[in-house]
Amino acid sequence: MSSDRPRRKVRGGSLDMSWELKARQKIQSSNVLNSLINHVNGENKLEASQVSAGLGLLRKTLPDLSSTTLSGDAEKPIRHKVEVVFVSAKD
Repeated sequence: MSSDRPRRKVRGGSLDMSWELKARQKIQSSNVLNSLINHVNGENKLEASQVSAGLGLLRKTLPDLSSTTLSGDAEKPIRHKVEVVFVSAKD
């Protein structure tokens, strides 16, 4: 029985190390992202070089969605809704 799902660790060892590598990369990406978010929120201070390096790492690990193209059928076009919510700085 074959499956397209990644194979995980089984008793006695690992069958597919790529699953572990991808999981570790996601964890590292989230750590970099959390550090940058904390810096923006003023919770920690980062040097300009650290911010630049963090952004460079995120560009390498997270997909760039700016080049994504959505197209629809002429009879059933894709509809999108943009919602903007304004909040006061006091909230």
